[in-house]
Amino acid sequence: MIYTILCTIIFMQAFLLAQGDDAYLKSYQLYRSYSETSSEVLAFRPGINPENSILYYSNGSQRWQNSDEPKSGRSFRDVPGDLVTGGKIFFSDFVHVYTEPARWDSGDLLRVGGITATGILIFLFDQEIFDAVQRNRDSFGIKQLINLGNFFEPVGHMAVQNKYFFAALGTGYILNYRPLTLVSGEILESFIFAGLASEVTKVIVGRKRPNEGEGPYSFSFNGGQSFPSGHARNVTQLAVILSHHIRFLPFQIFAYTVAVSVSFQRIESEFHWPSDVYFGAIFGGWVAKTLLNYHQVKGLTITPQVSPESGYMGLDFRLVLN
Repeated sequence: MIYTILCTIIFMQAFLLAQGDDAYLKSYQLYRSYSETSSEVLAFRPGINPENSILYYSNGSQRWQNSDEPKSGRSFRDVPGDLVTGGKIFFSDFVHVYTEPARWDSGDLLRVGGITATGILIFLFDQEIFDAVQRNRDSFGIKQLINLGNFFEPVGHMAVQNKYFFAALGTGYILNYRPLTLVSGEILESFIFAGLASEVTKVIVGRKRPNEGEGPYSFSFNGGQSFPSGHARNVTQLAVILSHHIRFLPFQIFAYTVAVSVSFQRIESEFHWPSDVYFGAIFGGWVAKTLLNYHQVKGLTITPQVSPESGYMGLDFRLVLN
């Protein structure tokens, strides 16, 4: 699955970096001790061969800490202090995401209007679109897309997947491995922020699912769980966050294809109406994108690097820091 592939790649790199005091680890210590307050671009390429690892920066204005200095690293983690800091970051991110509409300009309002109008149009034709999906479920293209969605459907279960992302967050924290901590932390924050609002909306709207046989316009307070789709929300958030960090076009196409396939699967399996899926995906994508834009480190990218001539193979981590 998509989260397993990502976590496996980063876990492998993390454990390699923790093996001992060699050139590979020394390069990583420089990367870790880089001064963020004065940096612009930092890139670190861990490869299979330690001697092929490369660390570089964009211009001569950056300041580096000497990794041999007493304060350049910690032999233990300040867990209470880090928990307080993490709580402050979480609260700040939450407030920023849900006050973002107050900062929209006329262009943003125009886009929101267009997105909402499209959603209303889908809502008005929910039954017709739903019936079309059911009629064409065995058609070439649609069938393969739904089969892909069936395979990746568990990725949309936030309660099931969160344990993996919490494990990744804890591993990144223990190893002081920022890419793993950052990506898993953003996924968890986005899931929680969007999930809270979505669950409240489900209770208030109370829309019946298609498989309950009451049609697309059956609503009652706390009477249904159809609107919005949690699966569509979660897989879209994963696609947005992972594609933001992994700037590798084939992966990005794959991530969004998975998101679309799971959304189709939710309609075909009669768990959601098309407008449930549409608004769930839009809301999840908006929360994820707003969170990414707010974070100080906006430019962490993870790109596969292969050089047959030099025998180098690994990942390129690039951080653009404010």
